[in-house]
This record gives sequence, C-alpha cells and structure tokens, in this order.
Amino acid sequence: MTETENKYFSVDVSNDIHIFDLHETLEQAKKSCLDGATEAHEFADDMCDYEGFASNDLPYAVYGIIIGKAECKKKQLSEEEREDYGSDLVLEKPEIVEFQKNNGWIACSERLPEKSGMYLIYINPLLSKGTGAHQIRSDIYDTSLKEYGFTYDSVTHWKPLPPPP
Repeated sequence: MTETENKYFSVDVSNDIHIFDLHETLEQAKKSCLDGATEAHEFADDMCDYEGFASNDLPYAVYGIIIGKAECKKKQLSEEEREDYGSDLVLEKPEIVEFQKNNGWIACSERLPEKSGMYLIYINPLLSKGTGAHQIRSDIYDTSLKEYGFTYDSVTHWKPLPPPP
C-alpha cells in the first residue's frame, strides 16, 4: 500500500471475526461498513440477540481514513549473510510511517479532476503574479483542455466544492 492508494478502511462486523478491509475511496469504505453492520443486524434479528449485536458488533462497525502504517526496510545483505539467512530478503524492525495530512486537498501533480466542473483551487503565492498571499478560489476545470478556466500555472492543489448549506 502506498500513500496514494487504499487510503480508507472499514471494519466488517458481519461474522465473529471482525475483518479490517482497505478501500480506495471513502464511499467504498462507508458502503462496506454499512453492509457489514446490516448483515450483522439481520443475524441478530433472526436470533433475537440485539444485546450481543449492540455490545459486540455495532461499536466496531467503523470506517475512516488511514493516516499511517508500519513499514519494514529491506536489510542490505552481504553474500555471506545471504548464505547464513538462507534468503535474499531480510527485513529491519518495523517503523511507523505517517502519511502526509492534506485535509482533502489533492495535488495537481498527483491527479486532476475526472469531470469538468467547479472546484476549489489553491494558488501557490510564490508562483502567482498576485499579492503574494495564499489564495483559495473556486474555478471551472475543463477536462477537454486539462486546465482551469483561467490559466493558473500556479495552481498546486484542488478539491471538490463542499455541499451547499
């Protein structure tokens, strides 16, 4: 798993072993969480065991964003060490790796919007010809042109508009 894939998780509580699933989108994680909880609820309904469901399953029917992981670096082995270990692969002790937190902002270098429409954009003050202040604007992105309505060479990040109030 890299920092840009499977950023979301859900816990499937539909059986005795609660399973942790990884997802590419938040919508997938929500659906998986709800599907597992619904299946566990149906089982509780069949067994008339709402107390067990309420205490053993429902509290663990969760989903969220993955903010880090444990990772092991590959140990560089000499020829002698490879023979001693009997393997070419030996891993160092695990370390925690925290993913960069960007509050929903997507780097233009990572990906651009898939659909034309209005988006929030962040303009790097060091690259823009404006006041030098941080700028967040809404603008139209045109997928056929692969650019924003006004050509901002300094747009570095974007995100979908929030829902209206």
